[in-house]
Amino acid sequence: MKKLVITACVLLGLVLNAHAQYDPEAKTILDNMSARYKQLESFQATVTYSISNDIENLNEFYEGEVAVSGDKYRLNMGGQEVINDGTTLWTYLEEVNEVNITDYDPDGEEITPSQIYSLYQDGYNYAYISDREVEGSVYQIVELVPEDKESQFFKIRLEIGKEDATLRSWQMFDQNGNVYEYLITDFEQNPELAANYFTFVEADYDGVDVVDFR
Repeated sequence: MKKLVITACVLLGLVLNAHAQYDPEAKTILDNMSARYKQLESFQATVTYSISNDIENLNEFYEGEVAVSGDKYRLNMGGQEVINDGTTLWTYLEEVNEVNITDYDPDGEEITPSQIYSLYQDGYNYAYISDREVEGSVYQIVELVPEDKESQFFKIRLEIGKEDATLRSWQMFDQNGNVYEYLITDFEQNPELAANYFTFVEADYDGVDVVDFR
């Protein structure tokens, strides 16, 4: 049964890929969203992250904070901090008081908080699906399907405000039946952030074990 469900998910992705192409209505929605965020120097928000899998009976939820400035971002969630200054990536694990340092690869498979707003511009077909009303606000649902059939995620669904082009949430569907969802709340434009906010400052983490993979 598990194999059949996964196969169905893959087929769905192929069907969407065949029909989505470059939907002009979806492109207008996505362009408006991208332009809105590009005009901001930075933003900060509360983000709820969940992962679910009906096959594995999996449901997990985490809440944290994210800040983004251009290619830089800082995500604090579930006992883990991920800090990226555009060149270096620090991943701090609170439970073991350890930070792993790697070079940041913008072309890697992982989709980061700073990429989601322009992801559609390269390597994806997209289509407008429908409108959805949430607490009196209307959101437009757009789906992205990667041109690369070997991509980890066969579909990404964005929920974008019709009036203000804000991104409320995004879902990523992978080939194993996992659905990853990020829901954004308490959005703040151009917050005052310290000059070193997107850098891991070792002195702020007493006794931290530094593991440098560069």
